[in-house]
Amino acid sequence: MDPEIGDTTTNFIYKVTYSDSEGDMPAFEYPKVHIKKAGLEISGSPFSMNYETGGFATGAIYSFSTTLNPGSDYTYYFEAYDTFSNLAAGTPTIPVDAPGVKNDTPVLNWTGEINYTSDGLDPDIGDRSMTFTYCVEYTDPNGDTAATGYPKVYIKKGGINILGSPFSMNYESGTYLQGAIYSYTTKLSAGTDYTYYFEAFDTWGLKASGQPINSSDAPDVSNNDPLLTYTGESNYFASGVYPNWGKPGTRFYFKVKYSDPDGDTPAVGYPKLHIFKGGVEILGSPLALVYETGAYVTGAIYGCSKTLDEIGRDYAYYFEASDTYGRPAGGDLVSQSKGPNVTISEQPGKLILVNNLFSPMDGDKVQIQYEVAEEGSVSITVHDSLGKEIITLIRERKSPGIYADLTWDGKNSMGEFVASGVYIIYIKAGSYKEMKKLIVIN
Repeated sequence: MDPEIGDTTTNFIYKVTYSDSEGDMPAFEYPKVHIKKAGLEISGSPFSMNYETGGFATGAIYSFSTTLNPGSDYTYYFEAYDTFSNLAAGTPTIPVDAPGVKNDTPVLNWTGEINYTSDGLDPDIGDRSMTFTYCVEYTDPNGDTAATGYPKVYIKKGGINILGSPFSMNYESGTYLQGAIYSYTTKLSAGTDYTYYFEAFDTWGLKASGQPINSSDAPDVSNNDPLLTYTGESNYFASGVYPNWGKPGTRFYFKVKYSDPDGDTPAVGYPKLHIFKGGVEILGSPLALVYETGAYVTGAIYGCSKTLDEIGRDYAYYFEASDTYGRPAGGDLVSQSKGPNVTISEQPGKLILVNNLFSPMDGDKVQIQYEVAEEGSVSITVHDSLGKEIITLIRERKSPGIYADLTWDGKNSMGEFVASGVYIIYIKAGSYKEMKKLIVIN
């Protein structure tokens, strides 16, 4: 055979002379060459050889040529029969150790293109909206192709392969002998603990060498803060709740706009609404908000409603959110805002006379309702048209709430029915004062 040493691109030529003293031709498809690797016939062996020249009596030359996979454990020998099935003799029937087929190591290099002269990534710094492109050059001295699925890029975060890593890269341009460029593009979550490296094998399984097989610390991926703002809708220009006031049992509607420069969705269960009364979170708070409309980059509106039954002007609320990567939202609405007020009127207190015309001597009474917005001293008195106090109906400390159990029977502090005329009911609750007129007919 020739040559006895080569590589995977070498064409190895096997030759033998067949001669028969009686001039008999060889049997059909003979001579054959047996080619073994590690003692086993390679695929297709033994191979029928091709006649080249000469006569059977004086010697006819046969040949066979092939390329071989890498290895130093090849042997070969020849076999022939004449047309009468007599086995040929001769030295070529004895196995020979040859050839040695070497395989040069493939190499991975930086591509040398702009932004890829000293690494395999561009950009090295970005945010979650960026597309990161990994590039590497694969070269094989024998011109061997890369193994199926290679080169690959390993992308790790915190030392652990991200989902899907390692990634098969896409062929871009070039030849395997002179250098073929491969690339892979992806977006990445936020983090400063990324590393990457490349890996390749040739078609024979020989692993590539080169600087790109070593780990590189990159990229740094920033995550912009999400933001919570007023929705800008009617009634929500400068407030996150509507209405700002209501009687007990009113359903209040809370809204907020969530926006994220990276287009990240909110974390599961967010945004949330926290409602406080007297500095204490109410039962059921925080409440999950429901998506209504909009996009995360430009602003998505979320809302929910809540019925408030307990009277008070000490309600407060704020919104909370984080993006899907745990980045907390900023904005004015992440701080507490006052409201809404839950009272029987928009004023800090309210005095209501259910009836303002009555005849005490006929057994009528005037029914009085009033609200206490905050705990403190409350006094309700009755005055005549000249302002003189004629009776005190209540003077005591009251908790916040609505009271509807007070009446006046038309008598003064002496227990006597007052004369017909105009009278004034006067309430004082903390800093709040109010009066109502009523008419007594006796």
